Amino acid sequence: MTDALLETIANYRLFDGFPAESIEEIASFSEYQDYKRGDIIFWQDKPCHHLYIVETGQVRIYKTAPNGKEHILFLASGGNGFAEIAAIDGLPFPSNAACLEKTKLIAVDALSLRQLLDEQPRLARIMLTSLASWTRYMVNQIEDIVLRDAIGRFANYIMKLCDRNGDTTAFVFKHSQVALHLNITPETLSRCLRRLQEQQVILVNNKKLTLLDRERLNEHMSLLT
Repeated sequence: MTDALLETIANYRLFDGFPAESIEEIASFSEYQDYKRGDIIFWQDKPCHHLYIVETGQVRIYKTAPNGKEHILFLASGGNGFAEIAAIDGLPFPSNAACLEKTKLIAVDALSLRQLLDEQPRLARIMLTSLASWTRYMVNQIEDIVLRDAIGRFANYIMKLCDRNGDTTAFVFKHSQVALHLNITPETLSRCLRRLQEQQVILVNNKKLTLLDRERLNEHMSLLT
């Protein structure tokens, strides 16, 4: 058990508020796993044995339609976790997960986690707050797709990115991955990006995005279809 492992687990949103002894217990049934770009971490409907936290790298969580079309639900990077619901309820994975680059994950044993929650129900109550926030995130995703046009979705994506990381943030995601996440084409995403730069709402340079006009970006977010 390393200090880095403990720190990442302690900072993970699902375990926010857990006492130190509980974090140490979770770390005792966790391990590092290394993946290469393109590796599949799990497939939809397969049994879930772990909850995952990203130490380094990037993972796309996605669904595949019967016609083969993919939709990205979430892009997980450093500090983010995924497969929480399946790990807690013991049911199969509801989606797929694949690495976009070389990635190091912390795999938390799902059965041991459920046993810990059974033994300490107060921890489950703490987790409910985080899961409620995640539910709100997914509702916002549905709102984006149904109610906002393409530039409104992209504006909302940028606003969330900057709220999380600051007004100057790394912008290293591939256009194709962001487009799938927003349910638009890469060509449409490029047009939205160019339009926002021409309006001096944002500046993208050397894989960094800077938010220049938060008020104008919010106007684009507010324009519903």
